[in-house]
This record gives sequence, C-alpha cells and structure tokens, in this order.
Amino acid sequence: MLKIVFDAKTNPVPLFGEDGEHEDDGEIITDDKNRNRGLEFWRSLTYALLAAASQIIDVPRSELNGLFEPRQDRRANIIIYDDVPGGAGYSHRIAECFDEVLKMALKIVASCTCETSCYDCLQTYSNQLFHSQLNRRLVADFLTPIVEQVSPDANLQNFAPNANQVTLSLMADKLPTFCRRAAPNTLIYLPQLTDEYGLNKGSTMSWLNLLTDAVYSLQHHNRPVELIVNQLPLSNAVENVELDKRNHLKVWQKRLQQWIDQGLLKLYQSSTMDFLTLCFNSDQNNRIAFSLWESSDDKSLVWFQTRSKEGVTKVFNRLENLRSQARVVESSELEDPNTTVVFLNPSERESLTILELRKKLGIAVALSENIVSKVVYSDRYLKILGAEILIDLLKSSNFNSQSQIEILTGEDDKINNSVILQQNLTTKFSQLLANTNNLKVDVKPSHKRYEIPHSRILEIYCEDGKEYKIIFDIGMNFLIKEDEMYRVKLATYVVIERKV
Repeated sequence: MLKIVFDAKTNPVPLFGEDGEHEDDGEIITDDKNRNRGLEFWRSLTYALLAAASQIIDVPRSELNGLFEPRQDRRANIIIYDDVPGGAGYSHRIAECFDEVLKMALKIVASCTCETSCYDCLQTYSNQLFHSQLNRRLVADFLTPIVEQVSPDANLQNFAPNANQVTLSLMADKLPTFCRRAAPNTLIYLPQLTDEYGLNKGSTMSWLNLLTDAVYSLQHHNRPVELIVNQLPLSNAVENVELDKRNHLKVWQKRLQQWIDQGLLKLYQSSTMDFLTLCFNSDQNNRIAFSLWESSDDKSLVWFQTRSKEGVTKVFNRLENLRSQARVVESSELEDPNTTVVFLNPSERESLTILELRKKLGIAVALSENIVSKVVYSDRYLKILGAEILIDLLKSSNFNSQSQIEILTGEDDKINNSVILQQNLTTKFSQLLANTNNLKVDVKPSHKRYEIPHSRILEIYCEDGKEYKIIFDIGMNFLIKEDEMYRVKLATYVVIERKV
C-alpha cells in the first residue's frame, strides 16, 4: 500500500468542517454543507490520483483502488493499493514516480470539458455510487500550485514567485469579482482594449464592462483606476477596420474621455507591447496579480497568477516601472465632436414619453429639425415589438412625399417565414409614409441572416446634406413600452455620429 499525506502547507480542504462541529462519544458531527464539500474534495482527489497512476505505470485502472482516512487535523490521508490477489508491486512503482502522477492527475482534471466529472476524468463503473460527489474543479484548484512547485516552469518563475497557471475559463469566471472588489493600489496594463483572443470561454472578454466595475469600485475609495495601454481606442485613426469594431472603439473613446473628465481614471500610453497584466488589490485586503501568456510550443493561451506578497509585489513593481515610462493621456486626445455616446441603465422608476425618449437618446435633432429624404435601418434580429418602438421614434420626423424608408432584417426564428415577416413589417412601416412605394422591406432567410452586419444601425439622410448614423448596441430590445410610456430595461449604449 502507498500512503499519501498532504501537509498543511498544501492547504487541502478539511474533510470535516469548522462550523458546528463537536465530538459526542467519539463521533465527529458537523454541518452538512462543509462535510459534503470535504467529501467531494477527498473522493475526487483519490480518484484523480488513481486515474493518473494507472496511466503513468500503464496498468488497467481496475487493478488499482484507494480510500481516504480521517486525520486529527480534520484533513485526510489517501491510501492507494493493488487491487489484485497477492499484490503486484504497483504501489511501489507509483511511489517512485509520484511527481509524474501528480502532473498527470492535474492534466486529467484540468483538461476535461465536463462540468464536474465524467468517465473521461474521475468516473468509473466501480465508483458510480459517488458520481454525484465528484468534482474535478476542486482537485484542479488544489493540485495546480503543488505541480508548479514539483515541476517548475521557467516562464512562471520569470513572471513572479509562487505563481501558478489558471485556465482561461476559470479566469473568465473570476475576473468580474476582482473588478467589482477593486481597491486602491490596483494597476492594469491592457495592450489594447478589444479582446482579440476570445478569453471568455471562446467569446470576447468584455473589458469595457469589467473596467466599468473597477472604476465604480474605486470611486467608493475616492481613487481613480490607473490604466496603461499600448494602443488608444481612436476610431478615426484606424483604417480598413470592420464596422462593428470601429463602433466599439467609439464607445471606448467616449467612455474613457468621460472617466478622465470625472477624475475616475488615469490613463497612460506605453510604447511597450506585451501581454496584458493586471494587479488587483481588493476591498478585503487580498492582493492578486495575473498575466496572459502564450505557449511557445502550440501558441495556446493560459493565465499566470500569484497571490503571495512577494509575487504580487514583483508584478506591481514591474507595472509601476512601465507606468513611469508611459505618457499621461489627456481627455482632449479622445475628443470627437461629431460623435456622441449615450450610456443607459435600467430604471424601474423612470418612465419617458416619446419626446423625452428621443431627447434622452440624443436623436431629437436628427429626427425633427430637418426634412428627411431617406431612412435606412439595419438589424438582423428586428422583431415586431422592436419595429413598433422604432416607428414611434420616427413618427415626428419631417417626411414628405419624396421621403424613403429601407428596412433590412433577417427571418424571425419563431415565425420562420420571411414572407410573413416582410408583410407584417411593411404594414407597420407604411403608416410613416404618404407614398408607400417609397418603402422597401428586405427580410433575409435565416441561412442568409448573417450577411447583415451585426450592428443595429439607423441612418438618417436629410435634404440639407446632413447625415446621421445612430448605432443601437442591442437594437430596440433595451426598451419596454407600457401605456404609451417607455422604460429602459437593459443596460446599453447608443452612438450618434453626425456627418455635415
């Protein structure tokens, strides 16, 4: 048999919880919540080590078994033994290469794509009674720092002392919490403000939302966020960029300008181009630093993180040095007189008339002060309810007999008939024009819907030559109509561009 003892320095989950625990005639009694989490951890760790050991010494998994025994310090020891008559010496072989077993165990639990456990990682036929208690994520969190100590990584050591790897998906879950709890001595370096890597479980990371949380968290401490960038989000300075990205840059440009003017942000531009690095101090006096790294072998991405005082200090000093060599960005550099961005937040109390809504959205001038020659609205997901709200917004426009309206959208998933949707939208928008021959409604079938740009754009062309482009982040879906009044139900933004 092989006894495996994890000492207190490895910080294993207690088998028995701390709360509500007492001893009665030698029996340990504890609350179910802590007890169940401890059981999940030790069962999962036991089966992870068994799965790894069978692969490392190349024996059938059925010929190995194991259990865990409670210790006085509320932790447990794991026992691995040969599950064959008379024994086969497997436990000795496992002990001799236990470092490799640890690394394989981490690989098994960290690389699996299941939610908690499956037959590709921890589950077997023989442990089916415990399938509901197996959780590979608990094991991955525990083994990661241990494996990094057993098998040091040169890049990790270069990043910071006491560092370990964290998967992209795990960091995507943790980052919002770090940003919401940001406290003074938080320093962030983002080479660019758009996510080119798909860091949010394959989707783009919303740095704008995350940074917004950090800004308002630090506002409670009367301190600004300090942000270092390599590339400023200047939409006018970028050529040959797709429309959606250009619109996103405009939003960044205006938001950063507002924060600087409000004293909520100190923005620096550095000539150094490196992977993004963030050093957070939380409102719970915990510090953490992490950075994105790319493997030189397969170009895969992984986060490095450190929580130790020594490690965080090293990263923070590195960022401070980067900041000292960077230049301060003034809000005037982000000024764009022909673009306005309106940020909207949901409110249960604020109900708006249609006139108040147009004014709040910043589109009253474009809709009412000029003779409109043409209106074009493109929205691949336009629904009837959204169309009705858009019609209400356009009703005050100065249309004449020559005015034209074009609507471009995609087939509704529920109706699943482009002809019916086209007829319904034509009926709705006809009320805006005296001459319905100047109305064109184009509905793409579902398989061609993605030919329409993702941005929801309202273009207004006036007879005096003025042009307005109004970009709705999520179309008309952010509004709800109640008894001829309108209310913002979702956080969003509207971009108004004016071309004279």
